[in-house]
Amino acid sequence: MTDDLLSTIRNTWDSAAPSYDKDPGHGLMSEDERQHWLRIIRRLIPGDRPLRVLDVGTGTGVMAFLLAEAGHSVSGIDIAPSMLELARAHNEERGTGVRFELGEAAAPPFTAQSFDVVFSRHVLWTILDPAAAAKAWYHLLTPGGRVVVVDGIWPHRLVDHIAMLAGRVLSKLTRHQSQDDHAYPADLYKKLPMVKARSLDTSREIFKRAGFLDVQAEFIERGSSHTPQNLRERLLNRWREYALTARVP
Repeated sequence: MTDDLLSTIRNTWDSAAPSYDKDPGHGLMSEDERQHWLRIIRRLIPGDRPLRVLDVGTGTGVMAFLLAEAGHSVSGIDIAPSMLELARAHNEERGTGVRFELGEAAAPPFTAQSFDVVFSRHVLWTILDPAAAAKAWYHLLTPGGRVVVVDGIWPHRLVDHIAMLAGRVLSKLTRHQSQDDHAYPADLYKKLPMVKARSLDTSREIFKRAGFLDVQAEFIERGSSHTPQNLRERLLNRWREYALTARVP
C-alpha cells in the first residue's frame, strides 16, 4: 500500500514538472520574491562559512539554487525524475554546481553525518511518515547541525472550508485554474498526517521526539506569489506559512 501511495505522489509531481516553475508558490514569480526567500534562508541558516546543505524534495531546484547563492555547498533530492531532469538542466544553464539525485525525502540516500543542514520547503505536508523523516534527517546531520523546515498549516474551520469552496466555484466561473487541478486523490490526503495539523505544536513535537534540540517554529510572511491579490485568491488562500528550525546535539 505504501508503495502505491509513493507511486501516486511521484506521478503527481512528475506530471506537474513542466509547469512547476510557473506555478505561484513553487517557482519564483519576481525578483522581489527571490530576495524574500534569500532573506529567509540567510536568517534561518546563520553563519559566515559555507555549509553542506541537503535540500529534500528539491523539485526543479528553486530553493537549492538560492541556498547555493547564499554560499553553501548544496545537494538536492526528489522523488520525481521529471523534476530532477529540469533541475539538472537549470543547473547546467546557471553553472551553479548543485548536485541532484533521485531520492525519497523521508529516506535520503546518504550516510550518517553527511550534512550540516537539512532544508525543506513545502515538503513536510506531503510525507507519509513525517516522524520517520525527522529521524532520518537527524542522522544525516553533523554534531550541532540544523534542520530548517518551511511549510504550511492548512485551514480547518468551517468558515475557511466555505470560503475555499466559494473560491473554487469562482475559479470555474472565471475559468481560472483552481488549486484542485494539481490535487492528490482524496484517499491519499487522508493518509498525510501533516494535512491534519491544526497548530505549530504538531511539527514541534515531531522534531522533539526525533531528538532535536532548540526546536523553534514561527509563522512567517508568505512570498509575493502566495499573497492573495483579489477576492478569488483571498477565498482560496486560507493557509498560513511557517518556519521551523532545530539542531542536533
